[in-house]
Formats: sequence, structure tokens, C-alpha cells
Amino acid sequence: MTCLRSESDLGRSHVKGMNMKPFTYDGAKLFMIIGVLAIALMLVLACASEDEPEPAAPSQPAPAAPAPATAVPAPAQPATTMQETTKSDMDSGLTDETLTLLVANVGATGGWDPTRSGGAEFMKVTRYYNCTLVGGGGGGTLKRGVADSWSVSSDGKTIDFVIADGIKAHDGSDIDIEDAWWRFEFAFGEEALKRPGVDPTSIGLAQVTEAIQKIDGNTLRMVFTNPRPDTPFLNSENSQGEDGQIFNADHWKEVTGYNAAGGDISQTDDQAYQNNPDSCGSMKFVDQIPGQKFELERFDDYFYQPANGYDEDRRPKFAKYITEVVPEAATRIAGLQAGQADMIEANVFLLEDIEAAGGQVVYQPEAAYSWIVFVDCWDPELWCYDKRVRQALEYAIDKEAIIDSLYNRDMAIPQGWQHVTPSTIGYRDGVADPRPHDVEKAKQLLEEAGVDIPPFDIWTWEAGDLPLQPQLAEVFSTTWNNELGLETKVRTGDATSVRQQWNERKLPGSVLVRTNETRWNGLSITRGMYTYAAGAKAWRTCDPEWTSDAHPNGDPVCQRLSDLVTEKLVNEVTVDAWETNFPVVYSELREENHAFSPFFVNLPWGMGPRIKPGSWKPWPVVTYNTAMWTIEFNEN
Repeated sequence: MTCLRSESDLGRSHVKGMNMKPFTYDGAKLFMIIGVLAIALMLVLACASEDEPEPAAPSQPAPAAPAPATAVPAPAQPATTMQETTKSDMDSGLTDETLTLLVANVGATGGWDPTRSGGAEFMKVTRYYNCTLVGGGGGGTLKRGVADSWSVSSDGKTIDFVIADGIKAHDGSDIDIEDAWWRFEFAFGEEALKRPGVDPTSIGLAQVTEAIQKIDGNTLRMVFTNPRPDTPFLNSENSQGEDGQIFNADHWKEVTGYNAAGGDISQTDDQAYQNNPDSCGSMKFVDQIPGQKFELERFDDYFYQPANGYDEDRRPKFAKYITEVVPEAATRIAGLQAGQADMIEANVFLLEDIEAAGGQVVYQPEAAYSWIVFVDCWDPELWCYDKRVRQALEYAIDKEAIIDSLYNRDMAIPQGWQHVTPSTIGYRDGVADPRPHDVEKAKQLLEEAGVDIPPFDIWTWEAGDLPLQPQLAEVFSTTWNNELGLETKVRTGDATSVRQQWNERKLPGSVLVRTNETRWNGLSITRGMYTYAAGAKAWRTCDPEWTSDAHPNGDPVCQRLSDLVTEKLVNEVTVDAWETNFPVVYSELREENHAFSPFFVNLPWGMGPRIKPGSWKPWPVVTYNTAMWTIEFNEN
């Protein structure tokens, strides 16, 4: 086995919810900004990011894989049993303060159960409510979490996680190998496939996983049909989704009726867990108004603290954490100004108001990217099949003018290609950057292609991590219509429905303008977009398995790209190989241009005057509000 270092640079409300009140601000003035398009600013309603599907469970049992040849070296001061919280611990910066966060949305999620997640947006809450298999530190830094250590086989197909002893759930019970095994079996394994309404992604994930196993009492083993050396990263706090989040499985089985039904998962009541959840993160559930307001309180026996051998105390310094959904940006800033909120999701038009309220703007580095997808353009019958057409449409866009008119140079940076930003493995200047603005080049490419381009739609939605996304789509439409003589129309829907249409392959020949999360390791999304090995097909931007009556042999371009990604990335299992091969692969994928990114986003947050300036240190290249245990309050 090749060992990875434990720290590497690699519905209805809860019954108590009826007593909660949603955020209101009496007398808040109407806030409106007119953008360069001279249209009414549609304030942020919904965040629209979602991680790519990643297989992680069996469809049927498989023989045990060979035992690891080498164990991961134990981190310094390994924890064998967790310690009780002492008064001295409580005196080390922990306070009785309440932190209130106002966000644009929390997405269409599966709620408190990470195996039912419909998107990553609820991580604004669950990142602190659930515990995570592998810890993180932003970028490629991996640390001990629920797993004390982990190791990857030499072929990259078998990954072992050694589960730490003594980790406590919020109800006082232990989180152990059974909880860890159940979480992954429950999400992508044979048991998951028995659940009513199982999503296609889970089915696809099971197809490329041989087994989820319990080995030697405290080792969780994942066995895949193809190399998955990035599995520890994908199941870490650095991940773009809830993949690695673990919860109290015994509690779930009891409250949902799984035990009473004799282990028949098809008879369970998922809503019962939503009303009465329990987990193991740094904050525990108190109350909720589903979809609107969520109240958590600090869990003082959270395992990640120096008393248990971990490198820092990741218990939040505030005692209560209230997250409230406030779609209107004007109301969020009014709440900050009135002292009713300590932190808000911001956008470029709120920055002066935040500072005028005595607060500060904190940018979360490389948090997201603008993602422009030419949908299903692997079909030779579509107008966008010729790569020269796709390249031409990118050349026509003036990225820097868009940034200067809709955003600013601190927030939007005209670098990167799709998910590849300067902190991503394999980024190289020019190899993974946007094409320069060149309308004449665009016209020349279209003339060479000689394609008769029919009218097409540009689909988008309101996004919390990229304000003014519909206006951005309108700029694209206006540019392509006026500069290239095309006929396009922007269609703004809600994130869930548009994503579903895309995933179900119902928007061929359209252009999708959306956001997505950045990442330090782009293997998973590259594999998911281009290869046979992905399992689920929903996220493909180039489908090597596509065929039609007119093209029974499929698309040779997508097949070639799939082979390239498989050879250079999927079948390689070391970071050194990735450092060499990623630029080669990204250069070729960028040449074909099935999708591109005009810029990446440093996400702005507004911090109120009660927050100590400079105390919050959000992680780079990880989406949403990370590392909130670093937040300190000003002394009264």
C-alpha cells in the first residue's frame, strides 16, 4: 500500500420549531441597484452549486481486499480515548455569545441526513452539525478527523480508514465503526438501493464500488472497481459536498422505525429524523423552521480539541449559532446595520454598506467559479459540436469588462479553466486560463466552421455564491447576438429544476450559465465529466458512452478524451504524477472547450462590528463558511 500522510499538502418543522420566529427587520428600506444592463437588479434568491457524483458503495458484497502492506504513520499525539471537557477547557476562549448568520439560501437539501443531500448549500449549517471522516485545513491539507489515519493501496482501488475511539455523539453515545460503515453503505450501498425514491446518482455510485467493509474491528474499507486515490480528500472537510459527513446511525435507525421494521429500510420514516436529528459535530441541534431558520448550540465534548491529541480546538467560541435564510440582500444588510446579525452572505453592492455599519468585508479565497457549459455538444447533429464554434463563443466574451461592470477585481479574477484555479493541482498560467477577448478571432472561427447556428437558449438561475448571475447570462446573450449575429434567449429558472433538466439530458444544444465549487484536487470532477469510470452520467460534459441511431459508434472526440483522462489521471495514484499529467490533460480539454470559466470568485462575507477584525480565517479553495471556530468577538 502507498500511504497518505494524515496531514498533507496534498416539510414539517421540528416540534420545537413552532416557537421559532423567522428573521424580520421592521422599517428596512428598499435597496436596489441598477446594473450595466439597465434592468432591475434581481437580488439573490438561491445558491446553485452542487458537487459531482462520486461513487462510494457496493451494489453487492465482495470478497475482502488484501490487507494493507503498510499502515499510515500515526499523527503526533494520537488520541486513543476522548477526554471529558474540563473547566480549564471552558476558559480557553469559549464564550456565551450567539452568532447569527443571514444567508441567501440553504438549497434544496436532504436536511440533517447527509446521505439524502440534494446539494451542498446546507453545509452552511451541517459543516458544524455533523462530524467528518477526514479533517481538513483548506486546499490540500488533510488532517485526522473521525479517522485517525488512512491508507491507499498501490493500485488506488482499496482505501482503509482507521476509526478513532471514544468520539461522542450529541446524545452521549459513541460514534464508532458501525456508524462510519452505515453512513457509506446507507448512502451508496445495497441498503441505499432499497430506499424509496433513491436517486440516479446513488445507483451510479454503487455501480463502480465493490464493497464497503468493516475490517479488524475499527477499520472502514472501501473497495472500488477503478482507482480512487482521491477518496480521502473527497471524504474530508475540504470536499465540495457532504460526502464524508458522519452522523449518529444508531439514533437514525431508532427514530425512523428501521429497528422496529426489522431492518427493512423501505419502511422507514425519513421525516422522523428530520424532526429529531442527532450527530457528532462541534454544534448540536436545538431548533428549526425547516428551510428558513436553524439553531445550534456548542457541543463541548466535540472530539477535535487538544485534550484528545488534535492540533487545535475546533469548538466554536460562540455558544449558539443561528442560521437564517434571508433571500433579499437589502434585508440582510439591514439586519447587519441594526445589530440583529453578526455575519451575512454579501455581494459587491453591499460592501460599502457593510463598512458603513462598522463591519468588515472578508473574502473567502477561490471559493467558486463561473461555469459556462455547452450542453450535450457531443452530438454531431448539434450546432455546437465543432470545437471552433465553442471556442468562438468564448473569444467573443470580454471577461474583464464584465468584472469591472458587474463585480470588482477583489471578487472576480479572470483566471482559471472550469474548476481549475491557481491553487488547484496542475494549474499553469495560460494552460488553464480563459481565452482572451477577440471578436475578430471569434468571427474567423465561425466562418471556418461554416455552421448554421439556430436560435438557442441560455439557462441560468439566481446564485448566492455568484450574485447577478442572470445579468451575467444577459451579457453573454447580448454579446453573441450583437457581435456574432446569433439569436439567443436567457431563461432564468430555479436552481433545482434547471439542474434536474440538465442531469436528465433535456437541454441539448443549450448553454448553461451557473456556478460551482472550486477544488484543490480536480480528479473527481474531471473523471465525472469525461470518463466511463464515473458511474452516473448526469454530470458529463462529454459522454464517451453516448450513441444515437445516426451515430451508433458514438462520438470519437469524447471517447478520445475519456481515454486520455483515464490514462493520465484515473490510473495514476500519486500527487507527483498528477502534477505532471494534469496540465497535459487540462490543455487538451481546454482545446475542445466543452465548457469554460470566465473567472473564479473570491466570495465576500459581511462581518458585523461585534466580530474581532481579522479573527475569521476562512479556508481557501473550499466552499461556504469554513473554519468558523476561528471567529472571535470584540471585548465589551
